[in-house]
Amino acid sequence: MTAISVLMPTYNQLEYLTESVNSVLNQTFSDFEFIIIDDCSTDKTIEYLERCAKLDKRIRVLSNNINLGVSNSLNLGLSIATGKYIARMDADDISFINRFEYQINYLNTHPGCGVLGTETCFINLDGSKSDQPAWIKPIEHNVIVWNLLYSTPLCHPTTMIRHDILKNIGGYTTTHPNEDMDLWTRLAFHTSFNNLENTLLYYRMPHDVHRKKLEAWIPHIQNVSHSYVERILEKNVDFKLIQLIIDTNFGLSAKRSYEAKDLFQASLLLEEVYEKMKLIGMLEKKNLSQVEKILYKQTQLIVSLMS
Repeated sequence: MTAISVLMPTYNQLEYLTESVNSVLNQTFSDFEFIIIDDCSTDKTIEYLERCAKLDKRIRVLSNNINLGVSNSLNLGLSIATGKYIARMDADDISFINRFEYQINYLNTHPGCGVLGTETCFINLDGSKSDQPAWIKPIEHNVIVWNLLYSTPLCHPTTMIRHDILKNIGGYTTTHPNEDMDLWTRLAFHTSFNNLENTLLYYRMPHDVHRKKLEAWIPHIQNVSHSYVERILEKNVDFKLIQLIIDTNFGLSAKRSYEAKDLFQASLLLEEVYEKMKLIGMLEKKNLSQVEKILYKQTQLIVSLMS
């Protein structure tokens, strides 16, 4: 068995592929297979990848006859993967040379962790360092699963996942376009999460593009969060309460008008979710104080809108 299967879908990203592919091939940890899925690109991606595969036997190229999207492409790669761990990679990003070494060392010594991400450094399209603030992701499991209520607290292309856990939940779904948040909310019932404090990936996302992308994803975040909360509580939840919570988190509450009863119900909902997550073991008993501080701030912010 190979230690790591690297899954990288790509669609018309030829201009970034050399940097991305080389950042994987030059890793200090070399026991991996590199599965690259070309999602029916219309540029010369497939020709480039086939040349790479002839030069390095670790590369396995899949070529879709039609454009299937990220989730379906990842599932195709997963279907032939042989690695103990699945490492994600995007075709326009750059992994630090020791990324795999850091991650596999952590996972080998922390058997309870099923999903491990890292910190990232934003870069512009031309590869220069972005001036936008760093996207600092939470390190501890409890904060990560709690933050899944309203955000994506792991950067997908930095993650390394235990293959058996990923396969047992059926891999990726096409239920939501934000396939990463959907995946984390399903995995949250089965394993623990962590992010390394180390920055181990250059994330190609210019500031203006990132801002517009976040704004566009808010409705999708609301949908995934709604499903997540309903699975935790095992009951139907009023969707507008989820919208209210996420609006507040993203600073959009000033643009909305809420009824006092909805604000009150939203704060109660957060407290109910917290108690249920403790009850069913989604939250580890250690470090509960971190989540309690976040919960307190969130509920206070919501209640303050009543005035």
